[in-house]
Parts: sequence; structure tokens; C-alpha cells
Amino acid sequence: MVLAIREMEAGDLSQDLLKRLKEAEGYLREAVTQLLYEPTKSAEGQLGKVAMQDLKRLRYIIQRAEIMMAENGRDLRGLSSTATSGTSKKRGDRKRKT
Repeated sequence: MVLAIREMEAGDLSQDLLKRLKEAEGYLREAVTQLLYEPTKSAEGQLGKVAMQDLKRLRYIIQRAEIMMAENGRDLRGLSSTATSGTSKKRGDRKRKT
């Protein structure tokens, strides 16, 4: 995932990159599914909490990448600062296409 974000920072957006991000999402989703059963105070439970946050962040990155690919072709330079900052916009702040 880190390497894919670095590629996005470099402006290298391709279907292959999006495919790898979605593959990472699948692995992370599986990890979260397994870690949900752990006690929240245990090390594994804490790891599950972090994995859930990372999964949300990755889904946001994928969504933004898909939107930007649709709107601007292959240019993802505007996503890189959001993707690496660890923060995301609130859902109410995003504009939706109709």
C-alpha cells in the first residue's frame, strides 16, 4: 500500500495501480475480519483497531482515485497530499456527481 501511494504522489496512476490498491483492500479486510474477534484491550485487538482505520483510509484513497481517473484521466497529483496526510474529509464536505 505504501508503494502504491508513493506511485500516486509521483503522478503515476494506472489501472494496474488501482488493481493493486483493491488487492490490498481485500487483504486488509480479511485481517480486520479475523481481528474483530480479539479482546479490544489485547495487542491483537489494538492491531484490529488500527487495521480498521487503515481500511477506511484505503477505501477513501481508492474512491478518490476512481473519481479522479474518471474526471481527469490518469492524473492523480491532487490526491497525493490527502492520501499521505492520514486525514480525510468528512463525508458531508465532499461534492457528489449527479
